[in-house]
Formats: sequence, structure tokens, C-alpha cells
Amino acid sequence: MGGAAYAYGPVGVNLGYGWTSDPSEGFSEGFGARVGLHVPVPFVVAAQTDFYVQLPRRAVLGLDAGVGMAWVPVMTTVLPYAQLGALDASGSGFYGTYGFMIGPDPTNVNYSGRGGGADVPGIAFQKVNGRTTTSGFVMAIIARDRRCPEGFPDCDRPDNWAVASGMAIEFRHRKPR
Repeated sequence: MGGAAYAYGPVGVNLGYGWTSDPSEGFSEGFGARVGLHVPVPFVVAAQTDFYVQLPRRAVLGLDAGVGMAWVPVMTTVLPYAQLGALDASGSGFYGTYGFMIGPDPTNVNYSGRGGGADVPGIAFQKVNGRTTTSGFVMAIIARDRRCPEGFPDCDRPDNWAVASGMAIEFRHRKPR
């Protein structure tokens, strides 16, 4: 799992490094972390960093779960997210993601000072085969317009949304434990 589903750009290059806890430390049920970088093509200036922590399965009733944070420095945008799924022993299976994108107010008329934001729910399936993981996903981006001043109940706050789908192929330099 991790932030690959939130990658900006239709095509890109992902680099990442992850690690898991040593089974002798008593965390044999999946505690781990991953640091990543996504460089979208052709929008290379919008490179995105990502940090993800996988929780031990016993902490979430035998499910696979984790939390992460993606950051796009050039857009001053952050995306905290959580994932929950049911993966088999190979790491294959379905998982859902919910994130909230937080960014600056692009209109410069935000009276509340809260900035722009978007809900980003998604669902994915990943198939692990040796050193390769193939994932397909569908996600929505529901932008929340916050340009209305506080105290004006008749102000219209339209939601803008989009749906995206994609596929990611990940190659690892060695097989997971």
C-alpha cells in the first residue's frame, strides 16, 4: 500500500525505500515504513514526496492499515491519508484510501483563512508476483470551495469533482520477506 495512488500526472517515475521490522523484535505482523518520491512526466516541477507507516496487523484486528503524508513543495500542498485493506500472505488484495488535500487558497479571496482543500477517496487492487507489484486504482477528487466568508449562510459553496483511474507497476530490487 502507500501513496502511489495519489501520484500527480498520468505518467511518472517513482523511487522509494521501505523497511519492515525484524520478526525477532515481536513485530512479525507487518510493521513497516516507506519513503518515496514521485516525479510526474511532463510536470517534473510538481515532484511529490511521500512517507507511509504500515501498522502491525494485530493492532487493526488482522487487517492491513497505515497512515501517510504526501507533500508537493512547489504547490505547497500536503495530503495526509489513511489506508485499510485485506491483503493475503503474498501482499495481494483490495484496499481503500481516504486522504484530504490541503493547499493554499488559489483565489486569494478566502476570508476564513482556511485554504483550499479536497477529499480524495479511492479503492485499489494490488497483485504481488515475486519482485513485481501491479496495482489498479480508482479515485475521486472532491474539491471543497471555501471562498465564502463565515456568517453568510446563503453563500453558495459548490463542490467540484473528478474521477481518475490508473495502474502502477512497482519493481523491487529484492523480494519482500
